[in-house]
Amino acid sequence: MAVGDGGVVHTGTDGFGWTERATPTGQSLIDLTFDGDRFVAVGANGTVLTSETGISWTVRSTPVANDLVAVAAGNGCRVASGRDGSLIVSDDGIAWNSVPTDAVGTLWVAGFGPPGFVVAGETYLRSRGDEQNPAPSSPVTEEEW
Repeated sequence: MAVGDGGVVHTGTDGFGWTERATPTGQSLIDLTFDGDRFVAVGANGTVLTSETGISWTVRSTPVANDLVAVAAGNGCRVASGRDGSLIVSDDGIAWNSVPTDAVGTLWVAGFGPPGFVVAGETYLRSRGDEQNPAPSSPVTEEEW
């Protein structure tokens, strides 16, 4: 699967043949992940789309208007980051909450792997989850960050 300018989503099974899928947005999409239940795509102006199949997409409301440039999922949580220190979290990929940061600039990276999440930017690095404080399965709230 690939995302791009103008809300474009392409799906394919072999990496060579691609099918363009219609989405309900004209906003450019920058990153996507699969959380085990659904695909989550993020992009310009705080755009978040979800799809259980990769074929039909739904726009989700977010508390940010800045571009979202990275998204990650793990342990039942989803994290998206972006311009001007934007950081949003969700426990279902549908409802999103803003997490305040003191980041200056763009948070370019959101990732998940043992032991948890990491968000990084030009002058910012934040991690969540380790052996003593594992990333919870749900719900995700700004207080946990």
